[in-house]
Amino acid sequence: MKKTVVITMLAVMFGLILFTACEQPAITSAKVYLENEPEKAVEQCEIALTNNPADPDAHYIMGQAYAKQKMVLKMIDAFNKSLEISPKYAEQIKQERTTRWTSNLNKGVGLYQQGKSTEAIEKFLLATKILPEKPMAHKYLALSYVDSKQFEQAITSFEKAFELDPLDLESYYMIGSCYFD
Repeated sequence: MKKTVVITMLAVMFGLILFTACEQPAITSAKVYLENEPEKAVEQCEIALTNNPADPDAHYIMGQAYAKQKMVLKMIDAFNKSLEISPKYAEQIKQERTTRWTSNLNKGVGLYQQGKSTEAIEKFLLATKILPEKPMAHKYLALSYVDSKQFEQAITSFEKAFELDPLDLESYYMIGSCYFD
């Protein structure tokens, strides 16, 4: 009798460990879909989140899927939710954000140099949303606004750039220049 109780207890403990250690099937499916069908990965993550809204894995994978679809604002939101729940993916999220920030900044600079200020503004705005703590994107955004004769937005962006980098005297000078214009 004791042997049966011990075996039953071990089986129950093994089952609990197995149940809590494994990820949801929807998460596994999302990982499979992530590379080639990111839309389906998002669907699977939504299923996983209906079962467990506090799953950092689901939010992180959803962010990756949005990144593959170039849906940057949704990517940011999903990554933020993952980080609110757990710092588990903090390093990967930081790397993905840096990559996306650099890409948008470089595209914006290219457009700005071609005289396409309106398109450059879109790229710089995305860069400021991806990593709002980086002053460079705010400064380039402001310069694009100046070229587009949108001086109020330029002043706001130069002020943000100067706030983030108080040693950036060029931004401070440009604020005055915008007021003059």
